[in-house]
Amino acid sequence: MQNERIHYWFKIQQTEDLYRLLTAIKKKVPKGKYRNFFFVAFSNILKRSSKWLTKSIKPTIDKQKKDYPVLNTFKGQ
Repeated sequence: MQNERIHYWFKIQQTEDLYRLLTAIKKKVPKGKYRNFFFVAFSNILKRSSKWLTKSIKPTIDKQKKDYPVLNTFKGQ
């Protein structure tokens, strides 16, 4: 997956994990309200999984931010 903007905000491993998770949702969850629920849960983990400064509304990279594993963050959501 080659996208400069994505790699600006996410580390490579996180990008791969997010892609796998999104693909799994699309393949395994039937269309309808449950799929929509999983998409909303997926969207809610993006900021935490990214390098974005957690308490900022402006796009700022947090150089001190620790990594949050995508699947664990999704399960917690």
